[in-house]
Amino acid sequence: MIRSIRETGGAQPPPGDAEAHRLDVLRSYALLDTPPERSFDDLARLAALVCGTRSAVVTLIDEHRQWFKARHEFSLSETERAVAFCSHTIEQTEPLLIVDATKDPRFANNPLVTADGGLRFYAGVPLRTAQGEAMGALAVLDRVPRTLSDDQVEMLKLLGGQAMALMDLHRERTRRAMQEHDLRSAHETLDFHIINSPLAVIEWDRDFRVVRWSPRAQEMFGWREDEVLGCHPTEWSSQWSFVHIDDAEAVDAKMKDLLQGLLPRNISVNRNLTRDSEVVHCEWYNSVRLDETGGLNSIFSLVHDVSERSRLDAQLAQREQQLHRAQKLEAVGQLTGGIAHDFGNLLTVILCNAELLHDELGDNDRLRRLAGMITTAGRRGSELTHRLLAFAGQQMLEPRPVNLGSQIASMHGMLRRTLGEHISIELRGGAGQWSALIDPGQFESALLNLCLNSRDVMTDTGVLTISSGNVVVGPTHAAVQEGLAPGEYVLVAVTDTGAGIADEVLPHVFEPFFTTKPQGKGTGLGLSMVHGFASQSGGHVLIRSQPGHGTTVEMYLPRAASQAGADAGQAMEALPGGAETVLLVEDDELVRRFAMSQLVSLGYRVFQAGDGPEALQLLARHPDIELLFTDVVMPGGMNGRQLAEKALARRPGLKVLYTSGYSADVLVHDGRVAPGVTLLAKPYGRQELAQKVRMTLDARQPAAPADGTGRDAKTAHYR
Repeated sequence: MIRSIRETGGAQPPPGDAEAHRLDVLRSYALLDTPPERSFDDLARLAALVCGTRSAVVTLIDEHRQWFKARHEFSLSETERAVAFCSHTIEQTEPLLIVDATKDPRFANNPLVTADGGLRFYAGVPLRTAQGEAMGALAVLDRVPRTLSDDQVEMLKLLGGQAMALMDLHRERTRRAMQEHDLRSAHETLDFHIINSPLAVIEWDRDFRVVRWSPRAQEMFGWREDEVLGCHPTEWSSQWSFVHIDDAEAVDAKMKDLLQGLLPRNISVNRNLTRDSEVVHCEWYNSVRLDETGGLNSIFSLVHDVSERSRLDAQLAQREQQLHRAQKLEAVGQLTGGIAHDFGNLLTVILCNAELLHDELGDNDRLRRLAGMITTAGRRGSELTHRLLAFAGQQMLEPRPVNLGSQIASMHGMLRRTLGEHISIELRGGAGQWSALIDPGQFESALLNLCLNSRDVMTDTGVLTISSGNVVVGPTHAAVQEGLAPGEYVLVAVTDTGAGIADEVLPHVFEPFFTTKPQGKGTGLGLSMVHGFASQSGGHVLIRSQPGHGTTVEMYLPRAASQAGADAGQAMEALPGGAETVLLVEDDELVRRFAMSQLVSLGYRVFQAGDGPEALQLLARHPDIELLFTDVVMPGGMNGRQLAEKALARRPGLKVLYTSGYSADVLVHDGRVAPGVTLLAKPYGRQELAQKVRMTLDARQPAAPADGTGRDAKTAHYR
């Protein structure tokens, strides 16, 4: 039985970094526990023959054991390091010779010696690397005492050198096998990534011929690998048709930079053409691969198909442009809306005083003509104000169900006189048309604007076609027409046979003050007003045009829930008046003075106030007030609607007539006058004022409001 190290007093491994380094070197040879090799076995047998011994071994010593790489006539495969003779051999540079181990104090009690037929003779040479690290030993063994001649010792040393050489050879073979394995693994990994990469992989040699062409490259561009390997692009595509002609010069310059060694890598974004001449937007990531001497070996390209991203970028740029245009229109609209509101107050005074002056001048024809000119100019200013408000989406609409076919037919005579005899007008409309929910007066203005635009582009002769019909817009159609929501519409299309609109002009036609007409021939508000009217009505406008083939403008107007009925608005007698008491509330002094004089001239008894609190005081002092005629937008913390609510809470039978020149107030929702509200839009003339006041006073007696808010009040004002 082999005894422990302490029992045998065997050699201990040297401590410290030197032993750790030796063990690292030993393991680097990768010989421990490897299968027998004939070269080592032959070397051991030759050592035994040369030295005349019974046995020979080649051993390796690690931290715990001695392991036999080769054994000749020796039964053990390994032993503990503590009992190993070789543990002593590796600690010296010269061979270790033990003639009779039983007489050597170091080995006398060694179990390898004391066992039956144990070792008596040992001669071993250390196996050292070129750097001096001891790996193990080549040793000859015998069961009887003996010695070696000097020649035998020299031969043993030579054979030890051969054993070390075999170990070095084994190490080199192992290292190369590992390198080949790693290289093969790297190639397999690279091939795997190239085959499965979402990027096309293309490699070019120094003459710009294809060295590598991945499956993704074939999928992206259409050419097979066997068609392009070893070829320049001009050999497998006609004269650089692989690159879009507009990008060829830039691509050629970038590739020259790489080929001439000016850059180690670059990125090229360009358009390529497939085998079928389809355009592919690509990002090329090009890198130079150098050889051992630093010269150019090849160019390695990774290609990313960014066609979808380019499409989305183009869409995003278009959306940003549309957003910018919308923001610009909104900003201009807010400005024009505010200007139109103030301008409306001034025009109200100008118009009504001009009309009054015209009537009071009697037989003075010259002065009456001057007053008439003022009135005409004022009405043109009023029309411009309405156009500005329409463009800004702030005109006040009073929509109701309207049969557009009948409405258009009623305009036929007026259009014929307006457009001139050189324009032929065709009206087209099918049976069973739905009613549209629109303001009929604003629709007529919009349609007239479109017809006048068409007339101006048909200078000699032409045909103007106005068609109307039902249309259902589905999600697919709406998705490709920004601003058009799915739903049911009545479509009104105005088509002319004019010169058409140039492509660069078409995106701007709805912009305010944009016009291609000569200076003084147009305001540039016609189409923007049409666009504002349609949008504010809950519809949309589209324009289609082709130079030389005319223009079509389509108005999509929302379908009404009910069909059009008889027109309730009957014309009233000229300047109807009355004797009722009216409370006039207006913060603009000029407008208030004008309205006061007009109401008095119509026979009404009038009290006036500049704000809401003053009006409530007058209402409390004069119980005979029958009509509250109030501006909507007023200073002082109380607007017209709030005033009306407080007044109706105190006087449920009171009639209310509002006036305003601005839609962004509490009576107008999405540009439409709230149901039950009676509103006189600014600027207004004497005729409009007289008719609205009389109509409001003659309306059905309202009931008391349900609550203080007026929102649920069942009155003629807040139904």
